[in-house]
Amino acid sequence: ILQQNLKLQEEKIRNLHLNLNIKQETAKAFLEKIKKARKSNLNNPESILKELYFDLNNLINIDKRNIDFTEQTSVENQNFIRKLSEKYPLLSEQELQLCVYFRLNLSAKEISMLEKITDGSVRVYKSKIKSKMNIPKEKSIEESLQNI
Repeated sequence: ILQQNLKLQEEKIRNLHLNLNIKQETAKAFLEKIKKARKSNLNNPESILKELYFDLNNLINIDKRNIDFTEQTSVENQNFIRKLSEKYPLLSEQELQLCVYFRLNLSAKEISMLEKITDGSVRVYKSKIKSKMNIPKEKSIEESLQNI
């Protein structure tokens, strides 16, 4: 059952990553169309506005698809954070949140984008958290967090 749940969660995470990639590409295309519209004389503003409307609608729909996943995950994350903070009371709120990302095996770059910090800061936090949790250097934090 645990393996099935893990596979289901991994699939949800993959879908979330795919949606995020699609959203980023759509947002880039949206910005390019805005730049193109600013540079042109707008001979046909209606067609450009239709394209921008379509792209913006796509961005909103991607967010709607992700809401169900994030709401369900947020309850799971709250339980995980509660257990983690009971077991390791020295962890700060920021460190607890980062542990959620580490548990999901997100890269430092992915975490830095989500938390708006540098990936170097993520690595520093990771080593501080490992120290506070007394995790040996040779053992991964992700593995330790999976057991909580």
